[in-house]
Amino acid sequence: MERWFDPSAPLNQDLRYDHGEGCCLRGETPDRRGRLYVRRIFSRRHGCYGWLYHCFNCGWSGFKLQDKSILSPPFSSAAPEERNYDLPDDCTFNFPAEVSTFLRAYNITDDLAHIHHVQWSPSMARVILPIYMYGEYVGYQARRIYPTTDPKKDPKYITVKKPGQVWWESGVDESIFYVVVVEDIFSGIVVSQRYPTVAVLGTKFPPELVNRLWHTQVIIWFDPDETGLMKAFQFLNELYYMPHGVRLVSGHDKDPKFYSVDEIKQYVEAARR
Repeated sequence: MERWFDPSAPLNQDLRYDHGEGCCLRGETPDRRGRLYVRRIFSRRHGCYGWLYHCFNCGWSGFKLQDKSILSPPFSSAAPEERNYDLPDDCTFNFPAEVSTFLRAYNITDDLAHIHHVQWSPSMARVILPIYMYGEYVGYQARRIYPTTDPKKDPKYITVKKPGQVWWESGVDESIFYVVVVEDIFSGIVVSQRYPTVAVLGTKFPPELVNRLWHTQVIIWFDPDETGLMKAFQFLNELYYMPHGVRLVSGHDKDPKFYSVDEIKQYVEAARR
């Protein structure tokens, strides 16, 4: 048994290893940066304990069985409260030059912004990103574009939404065979030019979203920083029981929003294989 499949490892804790020469066997350079993540878990899909693993260097991924056990209880969710989540009154599609420049840095053209109803609020001095679920408006994120001296009082994102957990989606319906899940709306807009896309907008994968995507393969593509990789691996752990499988995009060194459509296709298709 490989050294990273440790039967004494604590449950639900991410451990990192150098995959080393194992990557070479799959046509990649050796991993010396600890990009192999392993978590010993109870798998709802298999009904037993085992090790969930994914190498963000070469894409080696899977679940190795350990022993049999009893199924865990299902998800539960609480009823939300009501609140106002209307768009700011001064929203406009007429972008000042610096706003267009800001959006283009994320591969968002004016036309693409209009398709997804991206707007500008002069009073907030923020880009307004409407959030749609099931084709219905459920809130917005307001993205600061200017520097600040106090990020705690003036955070990068302000989220105003209907009660409960929400996500952003584009092109998602019952007819799709796979969907790409990203972290933020900018990445969602760029990836959705080629694929049905969901942006989770947080650290949790809502139970309702699990139901929404139950019929399709899920491809997770988060930012390549340590937080993004750990969250991607966490979601792989949480969703591994889904019937059509979960895949992680690997080998990228930029956020999804910084890639061209052709490059996005290359990464997503490689993850699906």
